[in-house]
Amino acid sequence: MEYDEAFTRNLRWEATEYLRLHELGHNEEDEHEEITEAQATAFIDRVIAKSNAAGGGRDAKVPYMTLPEVEALARRAHGGQVDKAGRPYAEHLAAVARGVAERGGTNEQVAAAWLHDAVEDDALSQEWLAQAALPQTTKDMILAVTKRPGEALEEYVARILRTPGALLIKEADLAHNADPDRLAVLDPATRDRLTAKYDYVRRLLGVNSD
Repeated sequence: MEYDEAFTRNLRWEATEYLRLHELGHNEEDEHEEITEAQATAFIDRVIAKSNAAGGGRDAKVPYMTLPEVEALARRAHGGQVDKAGRPYAEHLAAVARGVAERGGTNEQVAAAWLHDAVEDDALSQEWLAQAALPQTTKDMILAVTKRPGEALEEYVARILRTPGALLIKEADLAHNADPDRLAVLDPATRDRLTAKYDYVRRLLGVNSD
């Protein structure tokens, strides 16, 4: 299969999205060649195969997934899912990943941002995550920001605060969730409820609104 030039040249996340098909693609300003549906499917299958190759634990011979691979996996896992405003959920994932990168986050944190809702939304299982070809720090951050059923917000926040790197993920998540443009399309009752919730979580975390 032929890759975009960006795949072979860059091993870190950048604002440009690399695949056009199925919302996996270039922005309109890119000059890279569009790949076919078959190439997109082959790429995603390779990502999953790499993750499965890790088996029951990390094998030194199995490399970690690259950020473009993590992005592709996240987009496929959340395919068909929409947010409260009816927008494709991948837009939220991309915004959180971008927010983490803009705040100086590491590659491990950006990877966690792409997958921050995967376990909570049952897009990927916790068993999958345990075996995934990802750094343990990334896995820890994903689990830290995964809210358990019936869990008090105070307990949830405490876990985030004691997990290295997780606070930045949640800060970027809250920033996008509380974006006035996103909230504006919701009904007034939902908008007011979520605004109050996000403000409370911010206070518990000790972060300011953007």
